[in-house]
Amino acid sequence: MSDKLHDKIYQINCLTEEVDSLYHQAALKLGVSDSVMFVLYMLHIGGEKCLLYDIYKLSGISKQTINSALRKLENDGIVYLEKHNGK
Repeated sequence: MSDKLHDKIYQINCLTEEVDSLYHQAALKLGVSDSVMFVLYMLHIGGEKCLLYDIYKLSGISKQTINSALRKLENDGIVYLEKHNGK
């Protein structure tokens, strides 16, 4: 791998870490977990309806963790879950 490409990949990784850190700090200030913060973000960009499959696929977070985050948001009255195609 060329030095130039290596430097670009390094820069991208550093920026990704900075963004992750900012989301983590925001989650702490809101008093929610990082997974709840990610679910809220996915719901925001997904619009009114967002499939669980899409959240799982894009997050890299386990289904169990996403489900726990969604149940917390539902219990807090922040989201409403409904079935789609019987699921």
